[in-house]
Amino acid sequence: MSEPSVVAIVILLVEDNRGDVFLVQSALAEHNIPHQLHAVRDGEQAIRYLEELAAVKDSPLWPDLIVLDLNLPRKSGQEVLARIRGFERFKTTRVIAMSSSAAPEDKHEVSSLGAHAYFTKPSNLDDFMKLGQLIKDVLGPEQE
Repeated sequence: MSEPSVVAIVILLVEDNRGDVFLVQSALAEHNIPHQLHAVRDGEQAIRYLEELAAVKDSPLWPDLIVLDLNLPRKSGQEVLARIRGFERFKTTRVIAMSSSAAPEDKHEVSSLGAHAYFTKPSNLDDFMKLGQLIKDVLGPEQE
């Protein structure tokens, strides 16, 4: 009898800090989340990437999840999130917003723009690794 195949989820990470990209990769690995990660470094790149994907009928690169830093060069994470929700194809794509800010108004703003979760970037490694569990929670039982 063959084992069921593990399906890798496609994740678009929009993050300008290389250290945080590494930490996201580490959190995914620590929580054994099979994934295909695509990273872009600023808001304009993210929008361009999604525009190109939206133009393709059945792309295997359509993200199952977007992990979106809010403090980005060229276009803010909020601007990117508003644009994501403007694409018919990505209206329901799960989004986790990330920021070093724990301000309630920031959380409320991205929630009203359609983010599924908000992750406050912590100052220590152990707390950052909790992002992996949040990703599992947002993706649902198929990732357990």
